[in-house]
Amino acid sequence: MINAETQLLIHRDYPHWDFDLPSSIYDLPFLSEKAKHNILGGTAARLFKLKPRQREAEENLIKHGNLAA
Repeated sequence: MINAETQLLIHRDYPHWDFDLPSSIYDLPFLSEKAKHNILGGTAARLFKLKPRQREAEENLIKHGNLAA
């Protein structure tokens, strides 16, 4: 079974006519705020060791434990 909080990444096919906005993740009541953050970029930041471009992004990565060392 997949652990969405640590193993799931979102993929967007924008500007395809039939795509889901990333904001649709926020409407899922069974996901925690940490899981939503991770799915929408936190896991990718950790996996690919991405550095945040803005202070707010850095704070969110630190808050959810995804800031690459």
